[in-house]
Amino acid sequence: MKIKKLVSNQINKGNNLQNYIDFLKNTNSNFILENSTYTAKIITEKTIINFTTKNLTMKCFIAAQMIKGDITKSKIEKPKISVHDLEYFEQNLKSELIQKVVNFDITKAYPTILFADGFITEKTYKYLCEINKTERLASIGMLARKKNITTFENGKPINTIINRKETSEYFFYLVDKTNKIISEIRQNCKLRFLFSWVDGIYFEYSNENDLFAATKLVNEICKKYNLKFTTEILTEYVSHFHNQFYQVYFNKGEKIKRFSIPSNEIRTNYLTYKKLNAIA
Repeated sequence: MKIKKLVSNQINKGNNLQNYIDFLKNTNSNFILENSTYTAKIITEKTIINFTTKNLTMKCFIAAQMIKGDITKSKIEKPKISVHDLEYFEQNLKSELIQKVVNFDITKAYPTILFADGFITEKTYKYLCEINKTERLASIGMLARKKNITTFENGKPINTIINRKETSEYFFYLVDKTNKIISEIRQNCKLRFLFSWVDGIYFEYSNENDLFAATKLVNEICKKYNLKFTTEILTEYVSHFHNQFYQVYFNKGEKIKRFSIPSNEIRTNYLTYKKLNAIA
């Protein structure tokens, strides 16, 4: 599609996006919709309009550009990791009630690994640590942005292609390394393992001596990778199995935290399906 004139290239809020799409459909227009997790773009013959689809500030997008620039300047070879090999959780769950659970969380895992492994500068690392958690994770997640590009003719979709960002493998590297560190903790800790989720791992509390030994172990492993961690005792842990998922609840301070974790059967079937069908 040839663009005759650029009328608007400002950032618009996502709540206007659907209204504009509906307008273009109802007027039988030709346009292209580029849609990703955090942004969207509508391209017509006369306009390009950008939208934010999440409530993010410019700090997030600045951080994403800083990360991408540092990675380019680092000249570190792109990691050879496929999205199909990534694992975000492990579980050893059953339906039960536990009074106390121990949670170890790696602090700022992704930005710390980026910095410790030479992908970003200290300046970028400090900037990432200064912005809020939501925007920090979003800016790093933009490394693996997946964009759906749909072409419309006379208001009807005729073709969709999927475009994954060229820096995706760097994000996959973060996921993979974090999972391997969490797995190292799981394999060596003597407390009964319950589940892990990204950069957090949960065990059943037994006694103070076992907790001390586990904390020492986690400290040694994290120190090896230049990482820090937090330890928290959670109460009134409940896990029950429903429709092939474990619903997990526990008290974290004054809040109730929830996880919905697939059974090992679903997890195995999904990973196999992804690899066989090469899901993007």
